[in-house]
Amino acid sequence: MAGVFIGGTFEILNDQITELEEVSLYNPNSKMPNVFNLIRKLEELILEEEKEDIYFLLIDIQNHDEIMNTIGHKRWGKFIKEIGTQLKEKQEIKFIINNKKDLDRDMEISLYNIYHHKLGLLIMNPSVNMFTDFIEELKDDAELLFYYNKIPVYLNSHLGVSSHQKGDKAVDLFLHAYQAANTAVKNDKKIQIYKETLETKSQENFMLLGDVRHALDEGQFKLHYMPKIKLKTGEIIGVEALIRWEHPNHGNISPGKFIPPVERTGLIDDLTLWVINKATEEKLLLADKGIDINMAVNISPRNLKQESFVEYVKNIINENNLNPSQFELELTKTEIMGKLIEGNNLIKQLSKEGFKVAMDDFGTGYSSLAYLKNLDINSLKIDLSFVQAMQKDKKSYEIVKTAIRLGQVLDKEVVAE
Repeated sequence: MAGVFIGGTFEILNDQITELEEVSLYNPNSKMPNVFNLIRKLEELILEEEKEDIYFLLIDIQNHDEIMNTIGHKRWGKFIKEIGTQLKEKQEIKFIINNKKDLDRDMEISLYNIYHHKLGLLIMNPSVNMFTDFIEELKDDAELLFYYNKIPVYLNSHLGVSSHQKGDKAVDLFLHAYQAANTAVKNDKKIQIYKETLETKSQENFMLLGDVRHALDEGQFKLHYMPKIKLKTGEIIGVEALIRWEHPNHGNISPGKFIPPVERTGLIDDLTLWVINKATEEKLLLADKGIDINMAVNISPRNLKQESFVEYVKNIINENNLNPSQFELELTKTEIMGKLIEGNNLIKQLSKEGFKVAMDDFGTGYSSLAYLKNLDINSLKIDLSFVQAMQKDKKSYEIVKTAIRLGQVLDKEVVAE
């Protein structure tokens, strides 16, 4: 009896292990192989010496929230599987049609659901030319109209591509594609092929972030000021505070190099509050010399994700007995501008406290007329690229003219950089 009992126990355990393995290797919503399944497959392929040509593509669906709101959250798993299957099948058909001479290569394509809104395609044994054609076709297909339950759906996708190099581990192939996809999203490119320079740049950014905290403590940041001039009279009516980093080893570091990586971390809050504190301090010094002038400082949309931000800013101004109406907070643009509608209450709070709010770099990047309609802002700053080019480029001139007219219609102050 004991032997039968032990045997039965092992059978039950084996069933449970099989069930656990299935849960760990497959996405619970789409039932597709997941990232752990991918890594296991890659480890097997790398051990097979004859499998030298291995590529991985990561497809990042940026408009997944919009799609889910259209088809319903409960249907997302089936939708992502259907889209992945359609993309894979289209590529296989195109491969057969376009590569009749190379069919003996027996190219294989495996499909994975990498996290919630990311699909992965593992391609084995293509020639370099075949793979180049493959990713170009996929780039086009990933932007096409799909139908799901007769609902038309457009994908806004970015692709990251990596290839297995000698000495790479399984996880390297995945991480390289993931890093390339992030770079594609950040630079608004449809496709990014991984290069070692991407990794070097990431390492530099990481080291830079480590230096930012030290730089704040050591007083390495300085503020420079750009005047704001009334066009009709030539009168200076304000200044904009511009941060500069005087690094002891690397010299002057451009804000364009350190602000973007800082904006993706909590350090942006510390940096923004330092700028506001410093601008306040230097405004008081100017006032002592009889120069009473309005001050503009840049803030990030990410600052507005912190409920305490408004209180911090208000306290800084109040503690120095300054008037909030003499401070303009300029919203810089990032990839989360579209989500700012949710944070508009904080913008309204700033306006209620007497601060002015401006949209910086209007006309570029993530600009949208929806922001003008929904955000409680006071002024628009037309981006420098249009202003500089408008005398030689008719299109830039028309954009500037239209932006000015738009500002007038919406009763916003317009500033040309």
